[in-house]
Amino acid sequence: MTPNREQAFCCGGGGGLVALPEYEERRLRAGKPKADQIRKTGARVVVAACENCRLQIGELSTHYGLGIEVSSLADLVVRAMRLPGAVKEEVPGELIEAATAVA
Repeated sequence: MTPNREQAFCCGGGGGLVALPEYEERRLRAGKPKADQIRKTGARVVVAACENCRLQIGELSTHYGLGIEVSSLADLVVRAMRLPGAVKEEVPGELIEAATAVA
């Protein structure tokens, strides 16, 4: 996403505000720049390292109609793994490619 790293937009759920229902309207409004940024990427899956971010981005997706799946890096890697004898779950190609790129 652009901008990123030090210039990245906050999702709006920082500091644990995502856990406080009385701040929902404010959080969703504060997260609009992040929602717009995600929409511009065309991504179908967003990976976030922070649990607050995962919860907030999920709510942003619902509120702003982003239609994305929010995942953690660990979940992404597990879904892409092929363990001997395991039941084969259908894993979208972009998830496998993303996990491979990170590894």
